[in-house]
Amino acid sequence: MADALTLLAELHRTRNSRPFAATVHALLEATRAHAGFLLRPGGNQILANVARVADLARTFEATGGVSFRGFVEELTAQAEKEEASEAPVLEEDSDGVRLMTVHGAKGLEFPVVILADLTANLCAREPDQYVDGAKRVSATRLLRCAPWELLDHEADEAARERAEGVRVAYVAATRARDLLVVPAVGDEPFPQDNWLSPLDKALYPSRDGWRTSQTAPGCPKFGAASIVERPMDYDREAEFSVRPGLIVPQQGSHEVVWWDPSTLNLGEEGDHGLRQEVLLKEDGGVSSIAYNAWLEQRAEVAEAASKPLPVFRRADRCARERVLPGQPVVRPLQQQCLVAFRDGSHAERCLPGQQQCRGHPIHSPAIDYRKAAT
Repeated sequence: MADALTLLAELHRTRNSRPFAATVHALLEATRAHAGFLLRPGGNQILANVARVADLARTFEATGGVSFRGFVEELTAQAEKEEASEAPVLEEDSDGVRLMTVHGAKGLEFPVVILADLTANLCAREPDQYVDGAKRVSATRLLRCAPWELLDHEADEAARERAEGVRVAYVAATRARDLLVVPAVGDEPFPQDNWLSPLDKALYPSRDGWRTSQTAPGCPKFGAASIVERPMDYDREAEFSVRPGLIVPQQGSHEVVWWDPSTLNLGEEGDHGLRQEVLLKEDGGVSSIAYNAWLEQRAEVAEAASKPLPVFRRADRCARERVLPGQPVVRPLQQQCLVAFRDGSHAERCLPGQQQCRGHPIHSPAIDYRKAAT
């Protein structure tokens, strides 16, 4: 406890005398919070959000922020906004799976899109709000009690919400560039009025073609059922699910392949990143050695980056000052530049905009110097 209070006191004392992002990183490194966050469920997303806090600190300071308290207040204000979103775990062009809402995917396109949550409703069973801008009326259902204005327009509001659900399904289905994966029940469209039900006619074949399919190119050999199992009551009945393979949908000229779920490794435990058992497993000090080596390398890189870069000065200033032998001097020469050393050892000719080129002798005395590097 004493060490924690000492750390907080130190960070508090220096919070306005160094970059805000440095204070955030100092707290994370001193507490080794990265490892703790990674051990939690959804650790990758937590780390991305923490990194975003540091980025927000840099942005706040670059846009005129003058105090760490002001940065904290800005974070609080952003957190209270409904549009505040989590930081992306992957960059825009990175390979990986991105979990997004339909509204968040508007205007975007992906090679492969998988629609999820088949049991979500297309719209609310009962509309919750009626708004009349002309009359400045907003009638909202509260505790299952609805005002008369909402009850009088309940049918209109239900139709409006249903139309909005259809538009959402359209947006979701049109985000895919190459492949769209849609969950469906092979026996019949189920549940009724789920949020993907507007796509049923584009997914299911007509009833007379329910058991008719063709071999799908590039797919494994399919069986005769598009479901995994049924209750025992159906054991003596003939198979009646959509036959896996390439089918002709009721509407549209696109290709639809119904997959055989028996070809999938269902129930297999997926790799969700680093696991707590792996991280905490005894490895004989190998991870500790690797971590210390990383710290040393990081310190070396920071020390090398702290050294100043070469400073470039104008030649007219150098002409009034002493230029030591071995310092390069540049002057214009016939639409080119002659880079020579004041001691006359060698010279280089380079085109304007080109840094240096090798092997050119001195053709004339170095005069009219315009630039010099020190």
